[in-house]
Amino acid sequence: MTFDMSGEVPAIKVRTYSTHYKKLSVDTPGYAAWYKEHEQPQLSDEAYHGMDDFSIELTDFRKRFGPAGRTGQ
Repeated sequence: MTFDMSGEVPAIKVRTYSTHYKKLSVDTPGYAAWYKEHEQPQLSDEAYHGMDDFSIELTDFRKRFGPAGRTGQ
């Protein structure tokens, strides 16, 4: 996970990494074939990869916690 606070809307970016293969799941050609059948067989390979490589926008973060660069009071 990485936290990207640079934009107007901060985001958490999630990417699945295999320590065994030393690659991201989206960079491993057989990844969906190995796991999808037992976990989410109804999904396309693209949708399955999307479950392991996605962003979550923190739309109300600045409203709740203040502007970027603000220090504690």
